Amino acid sequence: MVEVVQDQVAATSSDMLQAVDVKKTRKTGIPIVGNVPWGTHFCLFYQKKDDLVDALAPFFKAGLENNEFCMLVTSEPLGREEAENAMRKAVPDFDRFLKKGQIEIVPHNEWYLKDSAFDFQRVLNAWIEKLDSALARGYDGIRVAGNTAWLEKRDWKDFTDYEEGVNNVIGNYQMIAVCTYSIDKCSASEVVGVVHNHQFALVRRGGKWEIFESYELGRTRKALRQSQQKFESLFMGNPEASVCLDVEFHVVDANPRFLALFGYSIDEVRGKHIDDVVVPNNMMEEAKRLNENAANGYVYHDTVRKRKDGSLVPVSVSAAPLTVGNKLVGYGGVYKDISEMKKTERELTESRRHFQSLFNLMVDPVVIVDGKGKILEVTEKAEAITGFKREELVEKNFFKTGIASAKTKAIMMKDLVKRMMGMHVLPYEVEILTKDGRKLPYEINAAKIEYKGKPADLVVFHDVSVRKKLEEKLRIVGSLTRHDIRNKLTTVAGNAYLLKKKFANDPDAVECLNSVETAVRESGRIFDFAAAYEKLGSEQLTYVDVKKTVDEAVALFPDLTGISIVNDCGGLALLADSLLRQLFYNLIDNSLKHGGELTKIQIHCEKSQDQLRLIYEDDGAGIPQNIKAKIFNEGFTTGKGSGLGLYLIRRMMEVYGWTIKETGMAGKGARFTISIPQLRPDGKHNYRLDSE
Repeated sequence: MVEVVQDQVAATSSDMLQAVDVKKTRKTGIPIVGNVPWGTHFCLFYQKKDDLVDALAPFFKAGLENNEFCMLVTSEPLGREEAENAMRKAVPDFDRFLKKGQIEIVPHNEWYLKDSAFDFQRVLNAWIEKLDSALARGYDGIRVAGNTAWLEKRDWKDFTDYEEGVNNVIGNYQMIAVCTYSIDKCSASEVVGVVHNHQFALVRRGGKWEIFESYELGRTRKALRQSQQKFESLFMGNPEASVCLDVEFHVVDANPRFLALFGYSIDEVRGKHIDDVVVPNNMMEEAKRLNENAANGYVYHDTVRKRKDGSLVPVSVSAAPLTVGNKLVGYGGVYKDISEMKKTERELTESRRHFQSLFNLMVDPVVIVDGKGKILEVTEKAEAITGFKREELVEKNFFKTGIASAKTKAIMMKDLVKRMMGMHVLPYEVEILTKDGRKLPYEINAAKIEYKGKPADLVVFHDVSVRKKLEEKLRIVGSLTRHDIRNKLTTVAGNAYLLKKKFANDPDAVECLNSVETAVRESGRIFDFAAAYEKLGSEQLTYVDVKKTVDEAVALFPDLTGISIVNDCGGLALLADSLLRQLFYNLIDNSLKHGGELTKIQIHCEKSQDQLRLIYEDDGAGIPQNIKAKIFNEGFTTGKGSGLGLYLIRRMMEVYGWTIKETGMAGKGARFTISIPQLRPDGKHNYRLDSE
């Protein structure tokens, strides 16, 4: 169709646009067009999407840079998103222009087809309103472009009247307008009409844009012949099976793809009724209805058709009447082989069935919810445990059901928002309510998934009631056991003391009894460790005053004579629990046991951009390099302790999400650096400083 335009119009040089006073013109951004005055209305014929981008991107770039309001009305093949991306490449500050509203990109159905109908007077008035608004906002004028690919034949006359109206009045306004037409969708006569209603036309030839001013109507017949040749070329080269039928649905011609798909030669099908060629005997009634519908307009239908060998092939059939002027001359039909698509649909259905089977086989109850909390699916286990039927839950908002307590709903809603924002949320415990009113403890673990093409949350509820009962039993048994054994050890220690007095003159006996007392003390330390270890992770984390906690730990040591304790942690609060005091106690105890003749212990902190370093250091003997890597191992000792104090600290670090490292120098003192991230995985702050 490019040739139609080229042969029907007289080429002019771009000089015709350069004769006007440059001071009164606007830069178009299109080199061959140059500058044009306000009131310019021209058309552009394109074949490919790249043609549109090549012309419109610099066109709007020039408008944005010259204080003009810009508006692009899109249609295929260049949609709104693609247009925005193309503009971003052409205009470095495009998003700034878009954000401040200097350019609008809208789809054609929101501009030309409000209420699903084209009203040319409404559209004309809307352009004037846009211009008035732009001028009121301080812009010099407006430049607009609209793609007409959406036009149906029924709308062509109304749109032609609209274009004529624009061309007649645009000279009175501070407006530049370009209308883009797909050359392949326009007949020769339509091309003539389009150019007639514009001041000039742009056509791409040999990879370059050229300007054409007027048509030579005497060459229309040649253009029509060329259009027919082009149609035949497109028809025969169509990658989909295509057929031309006469008004009685007899085959006039078929392209190579049609013949290959159904296994015929052209001589075998020409002149035959299309239904006799490709329609299975049991689907003749369906074919008859499709033919009747095609006579009234466009038809699209998924069905099956038969090949020459009798095999069936799934196809999408589309058909439409062919007219010359207002006279029906036949029908065009296209058969798209959808075998692969149907195969994919079957595999997808099978995959969904397998997913549902595996979903329902999960031991724990599972619920899938969307970003707003609406339940999309539940497992059979969820129904069985809660007593709620699937239909009572699916499509309902989780937070409005009776399946969870108010506290649980608040926790889950907060964590759902975090997951949808991409934040990691650790498993947490909630209370689930059954339909008959029972309260069940569950641990929730969730992950983001894609469900039916949309983001969702897969939420797994793990029953922790048995675990909690066992933990409670172990806690009670452990507590009672430690209590009873401590009583027995107290008796042992008391008897050892009495025996030492009785055998004070027997060095061997005293030595043995000293060993007994040492063993009793170490046993007590082990029980202290067990009690502290049992509490790890069991308490709710709250913000703990570090200075106060250090002071409490120091107070547990009856004799620190000659040792200066420097506590520089005023104003610092850490997200921790009661074991934080044990941490400082163990560090001080470690200094006293292994530091030798130390005189000073200091605890202070250093803040960086995204973390806090809590530093404990003494001026004692320090820790030899060869054992630094072992000091946090369970049971490691140099002979002066149980080997559990620093191990407990390491485990506390794991619970808190912190890290600890010994960074001192042997002979100059021990230095323990605790690194604390600013944020926990759940988004909470690990520390607070009064200075903040």
